[in-house]
Amino acid sequence: MSEPTFLGLDIGGANIKHCSNDGVFGSLPFELWKHPEKLAAAIADVPGWKSADHVAITMTGELADCFENKSQGVAAICESVNSAAMNGQTIGYYQTSGKFVDACEAKASWNLTAASNWHALASLVGRVLPDCVLIDIGSTTTDLIPVCGGLVTSEGTTDLTRLAAGELLYTGVVRSPVCSVVRFVALDGTHLPIAQELFSNMLDVYLILGKIKERSNCRHTADGRAANKAHSFKRLARMLCADESELNQTQLVSIAHQIAERHLSLIKNAILRIKEREQNGGTFVVTGEGGFVAEAILEKYAGIGTAIGSDAVAKLFDANSRPAIINTSAAVMFLYRSHVMSGILALPAKDDKPACNM
Repeated sequence: MSEPTFLGLDIGGANIKHCSNDGVFGSLPFELWKHPEKLAAAIADVPGWKSADHVAITMTGELADCFENKSQGVAAICESVNSAAMNGQTIGYYQTSGKFVDACEAKASWNLTAASNWHALASLVGRVLPDCVLIDIGSTTTDLIPVCGGLVTSEGTTDLTRLAAGELLYTGVVRSPVCSVVRFVALDGTHLPIAQELFSNMLDVYLILGKIKERSNCRHTADGRAANKAHSFKRLARMLCADESELNQTQLVSIAHQIAERHLSLIKNAILRIKEREQNGGTFVVTGEGGFVAEAILEKYAGIGTAIGSDAVAKLFDANSRPAIINTSAAVMFLYRSHVMSGILALPAKDDKPACNM
């Protein structure tokens, strides 16, 4: 008898990450804040959705400003998932308690459902590296999550308390505005203030420096134009209220290096605070689209600790149950599969769920 199919989804404000136990994974751009009414259709288009027997959900999209509050956001995402659900699917929502619940409970205890993806990822890593700090740098945020004895030991449990504890930085390698990282740059011996405007984001910086590849289908740019070097130079020049007739590419590359160095420093200082607080021995698991930033930090400041990349982490799992990728959608899928297959949890099928206000 073949194993049932499991699918994990991380529903964010700008992307829907997906991973199934047959090794298919990816990320679909979806601007939730612009089109919340189209979320169900976007979910239905996720590869593997229609054939999945069991679906695990985690989310961060509840913070999108199309919702009045997080409670409404969690409820709206649950309703969209329910609308897209296929007959016979079981759907479990991951919470920061480490448990899976159905949609009714996910909405009722929305504070545990909201922004739970970081907890799932750290819980996955803790299964093979019980004592470490997870550094997950994504397009928008950076998570610094201590793991001790295989358990997540963060001081914060919500975005608010994790911000206060220094475990969540609202900065990433794509969507973060350049003006949130630097105030001045040096140019020809002069310190110039940059525009406090969304002319350019960190994607442009890392495209110019070759740290992120050009993307023909990406529109997470400040002006909605293509994510390539040609447009990135134009966008970065606007941060100094200029264009390419006033700033040449050599000057713009220098400016990009300065911004990247400041970005690295911001994240480095946060890592040092967590290391000092946790008395961590120096094992850092590096994941996410911006993992190259964490790797650069740990290479440049060798005394902080050693980086273990996501590929190396994946190889620590048993070959028969190894996640295809170490990210949030894979984590929630893997954890849900473990729960269901071990008999710890068996949520009712969609048609058998108790009535609730979906």
